[in-house]
Amino acid sequence: MEPHTEPRSRKAKTVHIVGMYKCGTSWLLHCLAAHPEILAWREFDPYVASLIRESPRSNPARRIVSLLHTLTGRLDLAHGHHRFTPRPNGDSFTEFFLGTGWVPLYGKQKQQAAQRLLPTHPSAVPQVADQLFEMLEKPFRPESAPLYDPAEFHNTLGIVNFKRSSLIELMTSVLECNTSAEMPKAFYDYVTQLSDPNGLVAFKAADQIMSLQLLQRDMPNTKVVAVVRDARDAMVSAWKFEALMQTIEAPWGKNSQTRNLIEFMYAWGVRAAAIMQAASENKLLLIRYEDLHDNFSETIARVYRYIGVDWSPEAIANIRNATDFEKVSGGRKKGEEAESVVRKGIVGDWRNVLSPSQAALAWRVARRQMTALGYTKEGVVTAPPQL
Repeated sequence: MEPHTEPRSRKAKTVHIVGMYKCGTSWLLHCLAAHPEILAWREFDPYVASLIRESPRSNPARRIVSLLHTLTGRLDLAHGHHRFTPRPNGDSFTEFFLGTGWVPLYGKQKQQAAQRLLPTHPSAVPQVADQLFEMLEKPFRPESAPLYDPAEFHNTLGIVNFKRSSLIELMTSVLECNTSAEMPKAFYDYVTQLSDPNGLVAFKAADQIMSLQLLQRDMPNTKVVAVVRDARDAMVSAWKFEALMQTIEAPWGKNSQTRNLIEFMYAWGVRAAAIMQAASENKLLLIRYEDLHDNFSETIARVYRYIGVDWSPEAIANIRNATDFEKVSGGRKKGEEAESVVRKGIVGDWRNVLSPSQAALAWRVARRQMTALGYTKEGVVTAPPQL
């Protein structure tokens, strides 16, 4: 069941894309960025930056019990509630801006140098902003320029689209929060108000389903769209992505847990269950990567209709052309792999990568959630779930 669809005149100011790691959230964000009514920002999760998330499996004894339930496919018993603890404010500011998070720097030396720039007082923020952009080797957007160039709207925006004054204001508003728990709302409020008041602002954080309650507390009127994908394809994509990120010393893609098949499938299953539960409570719209791949027009129309923007056939045709795999990959056909974040653009690649024993173990761990979402052991994708 889809959540209630509001008329366009009552559309939300913001939309958040959540879901799971390597499940198509970036593709969907690109589809939103290509829409003329939407301004989309690149991926960033302020809750990861500001809060420490403690998994129930952090306790050694509970971890053993959890693993036993995981191997029997009972992720409902294996998983408990995550607890969130605010980071120290200085640590959170570092996670927000100093080489990771919102101001990403490539290369370990730059990342380490950025972490030494922590301002002790708001008066030091301008100097920190200048030093970060020197490390980025990018100029600030001119102060005399309009907020954004409409010609750039087909791509996501990020730190390189900020003016110096805007970055200083954002960094200061985050630094002056009383606790790090207040920082995500400060971030979202500031970035949202930068855009056209008549437009829609899109944000994305692939793993934000785990902090959905916090997001909806801070942004009670936002729309939420979740993307799921066959867990086996998501795992293969994660392996490839992290190998690529390590070669360029990116500040993300370092989660070694994804190399552990059982841990990845456990994490996928827990998040899939959370997404299905939220969808059944009308808290979000759920779509599948495979439906976006095989039935783009109908699937993206559901998304646009839900968030309240133009979903006419003409609008969708233009966006399909702008986000076509061959165009965004630089001319490759679907199935042609390259060392790129835009990898293959196909469904079912896990069959080419996983051994029979790996595939059997993956299905054993997450079969309940995969079946509920319309995935089969053999890899056939059935009708989408009716939640």
